[in-house]
This record gives sequence, C-alpha cells and structure tokens, in this order.
Amino acid sequence: MPTLSLTSTHAVVSPGENIHCRYSYQNSTTKSPLSNTVNITVVDLQQPNISHSAPDGQFDEGPQESVITRGHRFTIVCTTESQYPGGSFHLFRGSNIIKSESAVSHSASFSFPEVDYSHEGNYSCVYEVSVSSRSFHSSASEPLLVTIT
Repeated sequence: MPTLSLTSTHAVVSPGENIHCRYSYQNSTTKSPLSNTVNITVVDLQQPNISHSAPDGQFDEGPQESVITRGHRFTIVCTTESQYPGGSFHLFRGSNIIKSESAVSHSASFSFPEVDYSHEGNYSCVYEVSVSSRSFHSSASEPLLVTIT
C-alpha cells in the first residue's frame, strides 16, 4: 500500500502564498500533478494592553494594580495593535467573561459607575476578530488587580 509523505519547502507560510500538494511513490521519479491551490490564512494577534482610570477615587499601586474607593466610578480600557478592522474585546474577572464590547479604533472601554466589593479581582482582556469567516482570539492581557477600599 502506498504511503503519503508531505514535505514543505518553506519553514514559514507567507500570507497570500499559493500552496499545492503533489505525491510520488518512494524511490520513484513519477509524480502526480499538482493539486488545487490551498488558501492559507495567517492570523497573528498581539496580546492586548489593559489600563484603568478612576479619576475621583483611585490610589495607584502600580501599572497593574489599582485601589479604588467604594462608591466611585472606575473604567478599564483594553487596546491592541491589529491589522484587522473591527473585532471585539472580552473583559474577564478571573476566568469568567463579565463584559464584551465592540472595538473602536482597536480599543474598548468598560465602565463601572459605582464600584463595590464585588468588583474586586484580577481583570484581563482578550481581543477577538473574524477573518475569512473564522473567529480568532488573542492571548489574555497581563492581569490588572483591582482592590476596593
């Protein structure tokens, strides 16, 4: 029974590169005709950035940690650099999606008008975009620790 071995002449497939398949028997110079072209889509989404602001009740503990006074408003902003238009951001607290917003100019804002202790936790953003009718997700941003006092 014949065996099939696929060999790539390129280590990396470039966007728009035409890919074909061809087979041959081992120790034979006879080769099949080229197959139909295969369309390869390469999607590389950058890790999003997460930032925060609470202009009337915030005490910064550093770029990835914020202490917010209970009852004040708080905003988390997610941004990314993407070659694709549109998309959306998902805001996680821990491992749970708590909000989703459409990306506008590769960013989205998540507002919390009056925070309480239930808003404490580690927040992160994930960017999602549809390319060629398929959905792709970035890795999660660095976590942002929010503490309410």
